[in-house]
Amino acid sequence: MSAIDTMTVVSNDGASQLSRNVSSGVHQTTQLVKDTTGLDIIALLGDLLKTPDKVGPNGSTRNGTGGSAAVNGSN
Repeated sequence: MSAIDTMTVVSNDGASQLSRNVSSGVHQTTQLVKDTTGLDIIALLGDLLKTPDKVGPNGSTRNGTGGSAAVNGSN
């Protein structure tokens, strides 16, 4: 929230309630996605952050190294 320049809160609860509402909304949304699709977004993000050197489908790693790229349709 420190990167936000301006924010207008229209609520009788005040700005302190905002972070609780955002947190609750994110939790409810991720739970809804998990319940309806079986996709656990929190677990996926956790796994992604734990394995920084995974190789992508084009042979590149998350840090942009490795693999080869075709230039103008040739290798």
